[in-house]
Amino acid sequence: AKSSIESAGLVGTAERTFLTPKQSKTDLSNVPSLDEFDTEIDIYRTARDEIQELQEFQDVGWLRVDLRPIKQVLTTYASKWMWTFTKYLSDQVTSMLEKLDEFLKRIEPEIESITGNERDTASFMKMMRLFNEVSAQQQEMDGKFTAMHRTVLLVKKYGHTLPEATQQLFDAAPQRWNNLKTKVSLAKQRLGPRIQE
Repeated sequence: AKSSIESAGLVGTAERTFLTPKQSKTDLSNVPSLDEFDTEIDIYRTARDEIQELQEFQDVGWLRVDLRPIKQVLTTYASKWMWTFTKYLSDQVTSMLEKLDEFLKRIEPEIESITGNERDTASFMKMMRLFNEVSAQQQEMDGKFTAMHRTVLLVKKYGHTLPEATQQLFDAAPQRWNNLKTKVSLAKQRLGPRIQE
């Protein structure tokens, strides 16, 4: 059962873009959604739990079969697949947060350096480039924040934790992003009178 937002494509596209491998030119319709990841991981978790509940010995006539080695192998395979899926999702979160961190570290000082006293064409061109970069990122980031938050909840649901550095970036990212948007707005206000001269 898809939500009306997802069926309208508003969350689905951002989510699939977020989940696409870094250097991939993959068609987004081939990328599984978070719900599909959840379903797959749950299949392996259920299989692992059912295997663990099996009895350790099975009597076949006069022969007693020790099922512990096969249970251990099957449990390991199920756990491995759970880890593979959650690790992929965790890596996608880490990658996106690292890109955002690099972007913020590069753009913030340049935005803060805008005084409003700039008069030459080169300075104005540089500022317009900065504003356009932030604007382009904003359209992408607003959707990705939702997808990233859902991804982190899914990863935690299956007992996988984010690396500490990634968790710190995740906790700080929304506030840092909002701060950048505020700084851009203030810079535009400082430039307003100069642009109309």
